[in-house]
Amino acid sequence: MEYDYNKLKENYAYAHKQQEHYIYNLSVDRVCERVEDLQCKNFPKALEIGCGINSYLQDSLRHKVTSWESMGFADQENDNLHLKENSYDLIICNLAMNWANDLVGQLVQINRALKPKGVFFATLWGQGVINELKTSLTNAEINIRGGAEQRFAPVIPTQTAGDLLLRAKFHMPMADLDPIDVGYRDVYQLLNDLKASGLTLPVKEKRTPLTKEILAETDKIYKKNYSIEQGRILASIRLLIFTAWKG
Repeated sequence: MEYDYNKLKENYAYAHKQQEHYIYNLSVDRVCERVEDLQCKNFPKALEIGCGINSYLQDSLRHKVTSWESMGFADQENDNLHLKENSYDLIICNLAMNWANDLVGQLVQINRALKPKGVFFATLWGQGVINELKTSLTNAEINIRGGAEQRFAPVIPTQTAGDLLLRAKFHMPMADLDPIDVGYRDVYQLLNDLKASGLTLPVKEKRTPLTKEILAETDKIYKKNYSIEQGRILASIRLLIFTAWKG
């Protein structure tokens, strides 16, 4: 699957205008915990490769970082991030590398941009993420249209994620899956939350629009199979978190 960075810019522009970015901020919290675990480590110069949705990441780590720079992941050209070599003590990419067309190539560029002993963190969608939505929507389309389209991006298997970092010549690479269960009122609230966090599929290929009938059927199936307490539905947020150093 090839991602369209112009479409990704449109998704990010929409997300930036929204007031709430719950899933995005939840992911920021998790990566900030990893940074905080590096006790007594401060970073003179850091880079956020991200979505430009909000300033939550940089605000959360201002006590650890002297100087921040930012670049939009969707601003790259032909998978070239245009990063200066040996420039940063810390690089963080939050929920943007889901859409990398050349993930290893971009990891190599990030490694080169780090100063010696610099550290890299990234969050991506992990195995099992929003499986309840995927199953419910697929079954709804089959019930109404007789078939389902591919509406979700593939994710990186946890077992092979560390190998990608090794191929990019990172030192002491780690990749772990962080499971978070979230409750939503209905499928419409979940879909709005995904869109407000810039997490809708950015591809050129046209998809058949989801009709009100299909969404209603999705909500019905979802509530039947994945209801939890207080009349809410379960959404499995699964974050794959990269941690790696430049040797």
